[in-house]
Amino acid sequence: MHREQGVNVRSMGILVKPDNPLNPESSHNPIFSELKQSPSQILILILIMKTIMFLSNSLAIGDFAFETTWIWLVMNSYVKHLACT
Repeated sequence: MHREQGVNVRSMGILVKPDNPLNPESSHNPIFSELKQSPSQILILILIMKTIMFLSNSLAIGDFAFETTWIWLVMNSYVKHLACT
């Protein structure tokens, strides 16, 4: 069953390798490995997004608040994903 340090899934006919670049847990993915090395970037992104949300709520601009809410939700789920790995 094991070949090239991967698992051959015969029913699907694919070879799952641990160094798959599409795998977020892979150490060879440059985006995830760079963010894991510098957690201060995540804090800066959170601070920027919180500032945008504060400004959009205080200025009460409807479209701007709607767009930044979606950006904030995406960033929040991305940071939670990084925290779980």
